[in-house]
Amino acid sequence: MLQDAGAIQECEAHGWAKERADPHAREQAFGIATQNPPTGVSREDAVAEVRHVLDSIGDTCPECPPG
Repeated sequence: MLQDAGAIQECEAHGWAKERADPHAREQAFGIATQNPPTGVSREDAVAEVRHVLDSIGDTCPECPPG
């Protein structure tokens, strides 16, 4: 869901998920969670999980050198 919305991307070198910091992609991810939550998951829980994941990852790979 987050990759489909463009809210996260994968570090090509290490495979870590990174947030793209794109407000439009974040909104799209929340829209998908609201309109089409996974089977057996409430809309509220899907939105909460999207928020949790986006808040827990950064926009840099922890294994890539800074800069």
